[in-house]
Amino acid sequence: MALNVALRTSLARQSTAYGFWLTCYPPVGCRGYGPLYAPHAFPGVQAGAQYDDNADQNLMVMVQIESRSGLDSVEEIAKVEGLDVLLIGRFIKACDSSHNEEPSEAWDEHTAAIDRILKAAKAAGKKAAIFCTSGEQARQYAEQGFDMVSAITDQGAMGDAMVQSLSAAQGRDADNKPRDGY
Repeated sequence: MALNVALRTSLARQSTAYGFWLTCYPPVGCRGYGPLYAPHAFPGVQAGAQYDDNADQNLMVMVQIESRSGLDSVEEIAKVEGLDVLLIGRFIKACDSSHNEEPSEAWDEHTAAIDRILKAAKAAGKKAAIFCTSGEQARQYAEQGFDMVSAITDQGAMGDAMVQSLSAAQGRDADNKPRDGY
């Protein structure tokens, strides 16, 4: 049994700790008690002692770092007891777009932010995750040391499937070149 809780945050360490406190049952946290949902959410787990004894231990808490304040506090956030994963979302706003930078400078800052978050996670003994938009990008980040990567977005997968199906309907191959006959 495992439950993932993602806290989307631009918060400092205290707020992240508060978010963790909200996810756990007393006495560790203040989460409302609802073991009757356990069999529905976790087949094979029965409400009662089996659930009660393991609920907090099988909880994975992730915090998404996606803002300037989150980046500024990432080393402190990473040290929060009970936090398991630092997640970099698709639209990390670590680069403040209010100033006029050359695109290469903004990219350098974006890359530096990703590196900083990865380093903070590893230094604190946490897992690092990043949202990717392709398999190629996922491989690159996995090789860089990320523990969790996405390989495609639902929008990307649906778009690719639609192009493939429409191409087939039009008699075109995977490279969108006309094919012979139907």
